[in-house]
This record gives sequence, C-alpha cells and structure tokens, in this order.
Amino acid sequence: MVSWKNFAGKNNLASHATNLTFNLNCQQVFVLNKSQGGGILTCSGESAKRLHRSNCGHTLAEFGPTLLIAFCLLVLPLLAFGMIGLRYVLVMNAARLTVQQAARCKTFLADTSATDRSAVNTANSVAKNSINGIGNGLVTLTSTDVYIKVCPLGAGPGSVTTPGLNKPLTATADTSANTYNCECILNTIVQPLFPDAAGMIGAVPGFNKPMIANVRTDCYFENATNLNQ
Repeated sequence: MVSWKNFAGKNNLASHATNLTFNLNCQQVFVLNKSQGGGILTCSGESAKRLHRSNCGHTLAEFGPTLLIAFCLLVLPLLAFGMIGLRYVLVMNAARLTVQQAARCKTFLADTSATDRSAVNTANSVAKNSINGIGNGLVTLTSTDVYIKVCPLGAGPGSVTTPGLNKPLTATADTSANTYNCECILNTIVQPLFPDAAGMIGAVPGFNKPMIANVRTDCYFENATNLNQ
C-alpha cells in the first residue's frame, strides 16, 4: 500500500518531486521541495518487503566479485612476496652457518685428512646441505665462493685484500700485522610461489619468476697458521 501526505495542502506528487531522497532500507521515502513544501510517501506491506529483499539481493550479488578482486590484488601478492622473504632469510641462515664452519678449519684449500677438511670443501658441503634442507627445489644453490680477506691492523676498510676466489695465501699468515677473515658467498636461485602464472600478468621476479639471491657473509678465522695450504 502506498499513501501520500502533502504538508503544503496539494496532492500533485509530480509537482513536489523536485528533490528526492530515498532510503531503501526503511519504509519511508522523503520528498522535499523548498519552494512548494514537502510531504512523505509511505510504502508498507508487501511493497516494503519486496523493496528490502531487492536491496539485500543486490548487495550479496556485488559482494562476491568485490571480495575476489580484493583477494587477487592484495592477498596473493603479499603472500607471494612474504614467502620470498622467508626463503631469503633461510638462505642467509645457510650462509651464516657455512662461514662459521669454514672459519674453524685448519687449512684453506687442502684437506689434512678424511675428517679434517679444508675451508673450501667444508663450505661447499655445508652450503649444499643447508640449502637442500630448506625444501624440495624451493632454493637452488648454483655455486659457493670462498675468499680469504686480509685485513691490515690499524688500516681502513679500503686496505683489505684477497688472494682470489678459492685461493690460499701465497705465504704464511702474519698475525702480528694482519687479521684474516673467511668470506663465503652463496649464489642461489629462489623459486617463486606461483611459477605457472607468468602468462597471466607477465614475468615478475619473486612472484611468478625465479629470483637470484646472492648472500655474502664473513667470519674471523680461528686458526690462520696454515691458510697458505
């Protein structure tokens, strides 16, 4: 049932419908006309119920697609880059463990026995086991670089030298003039969370394309006597 109550004493609804404000969740529709007065259009019974159900139906129909779009644009990227960050932290932990084990070795390149291995061989073994422990194919180790860093006492960082990649000292270490650090670089490839989504939005490293992660860390050699071996 629809009824109209005119505050200005006129019953022509069209002449007062200049400015309309609709409230679909209530049973009343307010009509305001500054020049000619106003009135109230009251809708009750089945008409009001149908109006309310129609409004609820539109809201539910629009909520699903909106939620899906928000999930794709916000949640999936955060999840993907969060997993990349987690895997990168695991690579950093693997590099830290590698250099700590290598810095405890008595020699740099040559093994002294089957159980007493050199810093280079220890670093390669520990790095491989640590990366494989992250997960099946989540991170791939391409190479492990090991250096001796010669740091003169009392000199600045610019005076640090190295014999080269996987190379021992050319002479016996002089611990009275230098300190010696073991530096390990783990060169890895971190796999993305959605590797099969490259055709949808293009290749994005870390999201649907593998990302290169090279982690460098160093540690003080505990025994520098035989670093020329």
